[in-house]
Amino acid sequence: FRLPFVSHVVACCWYALGASMEGVGFPGWVNLYSIAMSTYEWSEVNVTQQALDEEAVTEEQAAAALRVYNVPLSEATPFQRWLSSLYWAVTTMSTVGYGDILPTNWIECFFVIIAELLGVIAFGYITSSIRQFSSASRAVEAQSALQHEALQNFLHEHRVPPS
Repeated sequence: FRLPFVSHVVACCWYALGASMEGVGFPGWVNLYSIAMSTYEWSEVNVTQQALDEEAVTEEQAAAALRVYNVPLSEATPFQRWLSSLYWAVTTMSTVGYGDILPTNWIECFFVIIAELLGVIAFGYITSSIRQFSSASRAVEAQSALQHEALQNFLHEHRVPPS
C-alpha cells in the first residue's frame, strides 16, 4: 500500500513541478512532452464498430483511416496527465528509467534525484521487511526444533515407549 501511495504523490509533485516551470522562466517537461493519440478520420470512411461487425467497412479501410497524432501533455485529459506522471514516477523510482520523459532544467533534475532516493529507500524498506519476516519464521522453526529435541530427550530419559 505504501509504494503505490508514494508513487502517486511523487507523480503529482512531478506534474505540478513541470506545469509550474513556465511561470519561473523555464520550459518544464509538461510543455515539451506530448503523447501519441489515435483517431479515425471520419471524413474518409465512416469507421464504427457496428460497420466493422457488419463488414460494411473492411479492416484495410479502417487501418487506412486510422491517424496517429501527438497532443501536448498540457492539453491532454487529467487522467492522461496523471498516467504519464505516474509512469515516470514508477520507472524512475524503480531505477528502470526508460528516458522518454526527461527533466528539462536544473530544478527538475534536483527533483529527479529526490525521487530516485525515495525509490531506493522504499524498495530497501520492502526488501528489509521481507528479510525480517523470513528471519522471524526461521527463528520460530529453530525454536520448534529445540522444543521437539528436548521432548525427545525427556521421553528417552524417562523410558517412555513410542506409541
